[in-house]
Amino acid sequence: MGTRRPFDLVLGALVLLSLGANGLLFARWRAVHPAISAEAAEAKPTAPPAFAEAWRRPFPGLRAGLLARGAAPVALDSCVQETSRLSSALGEVDRLREQHTPARERFKSADPNRSLTTAFTAALDSHIPLSAGSPVRAECRGNLCRVFVPPAGRSDQRLVALRESQFVGENLKELDPDDEGLLFEQKHPDSISGSDLLQNALQDFESSGAVEACQAKFPGASGTLDAQVTIVPPDQAGQGQTQGISVRSAGALAGTPLGKCIDGAFQRALMAVALPEHYDGASLMAQYPKP
Repeated sequence: MGTRRPFDLVLGALVLLSLGANGLLFARWRAVHPAISAEAAEAKPTAPPAFAEAWRRPFPGLRAGLLARGAAPVALDSCVQETSRLSSALGEVDRLREQHTPARERFKSADPNRSLTTAFTAALDSHIPLSAGSPVRAECRGNLCRVFVPPAGRSDQRLVALRESQFVGENLKELDPDDEGLLFEQKHPDSISGSDLLQNALQDFESSGAVEACQAKFPGASGTLDAQVTIVPPDQAGQGQTQGISVRSAGALAGTPLGKCIDGAFQRALMAVALPEHYDGASLMAQYPKP
């Protein structure tokens, strides 16, 4: 025990000397940096800066991993834009697929439309009584309706009356028939009559004075310019048909100076017609000057 006491005294003296030296150094540092020492004294304990910063960002783990590898941060705006672009592209693909798939195939693959079948059957029954055993029947699937009728019976005047009926005119548009019968497609609720669009366009042109201006410019010509005006909706474009309004001119004035003048003014007037998003196909005949 006698040999350890002097050593313990020496060790204790060294510890006291070290604490005193650290206290002296800290006092001198506070004297040199009073502002920093005051802020440190008032600061409250917080989470490590890196941890706190990570929590302030969306997807902290993902962003930290990307930044560690030198990649750019995740931009959610670009993700939303890309999702919107892909959704629009898929919508356009669906539209094109429906536009270019034959109506017969679309009818077979569509789900039964019971409410439209009931209404269409009632309209058909008002023209052709659908008694038991009748070879004529109606069915609607999706937005398509079919009248099952043998080819020999399609010239029946009662079917002609159905195709020209108010119900068909207001709700359906007729498509090309096939081996199984007649085909109709349901009109869009906001669809405008193509025939009405053309009639209004012709009336506006006739009241514009363009024909009279051409006659004054090229007097003495006789005959008429016979114009076939056609309007084709987007879903019927293709196979030689162009979407929108087109004109085919003939008659005695076709190719003459007066005929070219009237035809040019007519074309410009029709091209200026603002077409709605949904409209039916139609075709009309017009003659200028009026005979």
